[in-house]
Amino acid sequence: MFRHSYQCVRLVRVSGKVGRNQIMNPNAKPGVPEGRKPAGKPVENKKTDKPKVQKLRISREAIDTINGFSEIFCKYDMKPVAKKLVNTYKNAMKDRFSVAVVGEFSTGKSTFINKMLGRKLLPVSNLPSTALMTRIRYNEQESLIVTDEKGKKVKTLPLETASWRGLTAENFDGKDAKGTLYAGVNDEWLRINNVEIIDTPGAGDLEQERVRVIGDALRGCDGAIITTRATGALSMSEKLFIEQRLISKRTPFLMLVVTKLDQIPLRERVKMLDYITRKLDAWGMNIPVYVPYEVELTDNKYDHIIGMDKIKAQITKWVCNPERAELTEEWIMSNVLETVQSEINALEEQLMLQREADESKRQELIDKKKQLVSDAKVEWENLRINFLERANDCTRLISEKGAEYKMAIAERLQYEVSRNNDLKKWWTNDYPYRLKIELTNMSTAVENAVMRRISDDARWFNSSLEKHFKTHVVYNDNMRIMDKYLFSQADIGELNMEDITKKRTVAKVGTTVVTLTVALVLAACHVTPLIATMGVGTGSAIFSEKIFNSKIEQQRTIVKDAIAVNVPKIIDRSMSQSDARVRYIYSDIIKSALEKEKEWTDKQKEAIEKSVKPLSDEGLKKANDLKNELKEALMRL
Repeated sequence: MFRHSYQCVRLVRVSGKVGRNQIMNPNAKPGVPEGRKPAGKPVENKKTDKPKVQKLRISREAIDTINGFSEIFCKYDMKPVAKKLVNTYKNAMKDRFSVAVVGEFSTGKSTFINKMLGRKLLPVSNLPSTALMTRIRYNEQESLIVTDEKGKKVKTLPLETASWRGLTAENFDGKDAKGTLYAGVNDEWLRINNVEIIDTPGAGDLEQERVRVIGDALRGCDGAIITTRATGALSMSEKLFIEQRLISKRTPFLMLVVTKLDQIPLRERVKMLDYITRKLDAWGMNIPVYVPYEVELTDNKYDHIIGMDKIKAQITKWVCNPERAELTEEWIMSNVLETVQSEINALEEQLMLQREADESKRQELIDKKKQLVSDAKVEWENLRINFLERANDCTRLISEKGAEYKMAIAERLQYEVSRNNDLKKWWTNDYPYRLKIELTNMSTAVENAVMRRISDDARWFNSSLEKHFKTHVVYNDNMRIMDKYLFSQADIGELNMEDITKKRTVAKVGTTVVTLTVALVLAACHVTPLIATMGVGTGSAIFSEKIFNSKIEQQRTIVKDAIAVNVPKIIDRSMSQSDARVRYIYSDIIKSALEKEKEWTDKQKEAIEKSVKPLSDEGLKKANDLKNELKEALMRL
């Protein structure tokens, strides 16, 4: 598609397969990268079994697209950009299958990894111990390599306990070291499956550097194992993490591992696993659950998910899953096209400044551009504040809807109470069901209203970003705001009420018996029983009905009062969780926008720096030709 006589960073296709990026010589023989000898007699390998990991393959069209853009950039002496495109591919198309282990502090991540590897490899602590992201890979010669932020090797240490000292968070006075640890481990399972395990800091930490480390670990990983402790399983923060950092980011494969199950009473263990699986189902999360070690249970209901062998078998299935390539290709092309569009925008800015021939006027344009970049910082801050105000408006909408539904639901249920005489039965049997229906309907209505508000705000935000920074952000519009699981778990409490219906029935039977007895006695005394007993029966019935009706009214008052307290309490609990989720969504959009704004600012500064010295006519033509070629290539997709 593109043929030029220059060296270029590109993808290599060998016999129809894609290899790593190479500096290609156009005079090299087809299919053989420069510096690589043609295949001869294979070298004997002590390890004869083939890895189970399936090599990724992406479509020929995607490969040609990446190569095409790479060659365009190389043609115009922009090899760093070409290399960035190819590295995007290389990082995603790695042979290793990366699995990140994530979870909050003290959920047993390091203990779990040690159990998986069958040895005490990682330090275990009750403190936030991991300061650096640790990548655990197979290596016959075991070692611990420390790299800096840029990936440059700092030092190599023996893989032993003493080497970890100084690499944990408590040794940095709150200031984490930056970089990555590569632990080379001679582990047969890692070798056969070509799996890389990534240990991450605790997800509950608010320290920004650790948040970044977790993001880096999840960016491009193939799967994630979420650890949750049985002593406090599936907190709201864990739910938000799964939704926002895993599901919304389209992490291909997920599993949840329950740790510390042996720390709760035996009779509670099966109930806890029931609770976790039901909760995931109620949240709409199709995530398999496992227990990493043998633990005693009261029955064999969960035998199929217990044991490290079950977890390893699941990871092996992930490795061989055919959908992995499709998901990876989507991620690669999205990033490649975003890079290309960013370069086009930068070229347009540069050309706009360079086309002014008059030096003084050109300098004036440059000064204006610098001022624009400075003003953009202010504009961004105003945009951020405005968006946060919209977040507050959205949470107020939740409060308003909550207040509206509190009154409406309570009134409807209280009306039902006023028309019901068997209050004990209604409270025990009917009320939980009716409350669930009412709350579910409320949940749907509130969620629709809130998501419409969020969508409107996101469109406004993206419109402003497009106007000022020529970019936009993507947000998860499928996130659930209302937690319907809370409704099914609503605690309505108990009311100490006597069974009036039962007592009324007993009283009627008693009145009948008394009436018959009196009739028999009067008959024996030669008194007409019908006339004589009418007064006795009627009087007794009227008296007892008055008593029962009075008690029913008392119970109605008790139930209505309970509803008046119960309904708002349950709704408030749900709304507070929804409030946190809404704020999380708005905050996540702002974080994404901040990255875009920084990228835009960097490109603007780059364009200004390149415009300080005027380009020759040839230079202008070259920049314009590059811009046009990139646009034409985009149009052909």
